Amino acid sequence: MKNILLLTGILLVNLLNAQTFTLIGLPDTQKYTKEEDGGVKEMFYAQTQWIADNVDAENIVFVSHFGDITDDGSNPGALIQWEYADIAMTTLEESDYSVDGIPYAVLPGNHDKFGGMSNYTTYFGIDRFVGRWYYGDGYQGNENSYCLFSASGMDFILVSIEYNPSNSYQIAWADGILSTYSDRRAIVVSHSILETDGTWSTDGGENVYNMAKDHDNVFLMLCGHNHGEIHRTDTYNGNTIHTVLSDYQDWTNGGDGYLRIMQFDPDNDVINFKTYSPWLDEWSTTSESQFSLPYDMDGGTTTNNPPQIQNQNFSLAENTANGQSVATVVATDPDAGQTLSFSIIAGNTDNAFQINSTSGLITVNNSQALDFETNPSFGLTIKVTDNGDIPLSDQATITIDLADVNESPEISNQTFDIDENSADNTTIG
Repeated sequence: MKNILLLTGILLVNLLNAQTFTLIGLPDTQKYTKEEDGGVKEMFYAQTQWIADNVDAENIVFVSHFGDITDDGSNPGALIQWEYADIAMTTLEESDYSVDGIPYAVLPGNHDKFGGMSNYTTYFGIDRFVGRWYYGDGYQGNENSYCLFSASGMDFILVSIEYNPSNSYQIAWADGILSTYSDRRAIVVSHSILETDGTWSTDGGENVYNMAKDHDNVFLMLCGHNHGEIHRTDTYNGNTIHTVLSDYQDWTNGGDGYLRIMQFDPDNDVINFKTYSPWLDEWSTTSESQFSLPYDMDGGTTTNNPPQIQNQNFSLAENTANGQSVATVVATDPDAGQTLSFSIIAGNTDNAFQINSTSGLITVNNSQALDFETNPSFGLTIKVTDNGDIPLSDQATITIDLADVNESPEISNQTFDIDENSADNTTIG
């Protein structure tokens, strides 16, 4: 698990040493799920298995599917194609990269829409993604969505837009999301944006670009659909957007399992694009398969840092009453303006104490559990969590030593029997 720790169910992202990082693009997989034109489902499986196997070596931080997951959508007989896709993408979810696996997003292409959206919604609807730490929200049954992630000191948003979006609905939704997250570096993905000659596609490309160009945080757009590879660069009001088409289904065997690797190199302000097939273990090295694009990665939004809490010791009289204050736990956060919350996750025998989740104040909750002779010391494990987009946490041991209190001896009424003729010094009881 590279640069990520899972501690008491909380994701701790440590990117302090992360420099170069990678995004993966999965272009049209329809030939693999339908198993036609030489394509087989195992090519799709090989793609996601390679991603899972190389998430550490390549520092893969996100995976984006460009649409046309299947060939027949919700047409009769298409269900098996979705089952193959489900198996492939589940490999990403089962990775130990994080509690939710490797972050990824999908969107429907034109083939996924054939016969309606019922199969897409069943297999890749909002219910599959809601609650995942990177998932922002979906629109129209996850046909459109946005995800949030961070890498190498930069915060990103990836917006996925369905095939052939209209200005009045999907485009307006995406426009609002990009405005809301204007402080994040933005990547926009839609099934069809570019023709193979580099012009805007008529089934969504112009609509997507005309929306995206008004947002100076958008720097990259990705697409599939049209068979081939091409890229273009546009500058509007001083902001540069690179748009890259990747679709290999016309290649041998429906694509031979080729995928797009986008390696971000912050030290050199460049994104290196590569094209690789895990199925063949081969690289495509043509000018449109392997190239580099400039991108300024200086001055990015600083990645959320975890709060810090140290082990602390306190003492308490064993006869302290319920509700009485013990001490306030001290924690800090290197990110200004963050709100911290506190909880006791271990060591609280018989619920002797409680902690105010906001202030960190520990008070007595069960005074009967405070008995020096039985348990002279408590070691409470306290967790502190911040309120970043991806909440981070730290934990420490708070030791509470009980002070022995001189307690009055106790005696109760008692009854004994003795014979009336007992001798002197006879023991009664």
